Amino acid sequence: AGPMSFRVALGACADTGSENGVFAAILRLSPDLFVHLGDLHYSAIAGPKALAQARAAYGDVLASPRQAELFRAVPIAYVWDDHDYGSDNGDRNAPTRAAVRQAYGENVPHYPLAAPGDGPIYQAFSVGRVRFVLTDLRSERTPISLPDNVDKSMLGAAQKAWLEDELRQGAAGHAVVVWVNTVPWIIRDEA
Repeated sequence: AGPMSFRVALGACADTGSENGVFAAILRLSPDLFVHLGDLHYSAIAGPKALAQARAAYGDVLASPRQAELFRAVPIAYVWDDHDYGSDNGDRNAPTRAAVRQAYGENVPHYPLAAPGDGPIYQAFSVGRVRFVLTDLRSERTPISLPDNVDKSMLGAAQKAWLEDELRQGAAGHAVVVWVNTVPWIIRDEA
């Protein structure tokens, strides 16, 4: 009851099976939660063996002693971005979509997903007075090649409505809402 402190570490973009010292450095900080913002691996997932490749990619990540040590010691919340979803700049039409979704379900502990079945992997959870909202910016994303207009979306209609509800409810019931968004929010200065 009441305010408390906890430590969250965030990271993204790790080479498949990386032994980089950053994983040990994060572990030394003793975070209470590690949020992975996508590109957990850069495996080449494509073609008719996509499911086997996606499963192997998770295995390669967990075979990395430094990553495995961090993931065993610290609770993790993870949502994919393009490379661990399949292809560079992948979208809702990615041929790897069903395979990576199945491999995610088999290999990644996660909070209850808001979309049923084999849908996108967006999810939300609370730690004390902080609400974490993780969005999947790949599974329902409009192809980047299409013209920009009101119908173009990174989230799709259902996830966008869910996000709006989460932000509204989170703002009302939590001191802080953290939106875990795998794509940088970069705007051009119009001044």
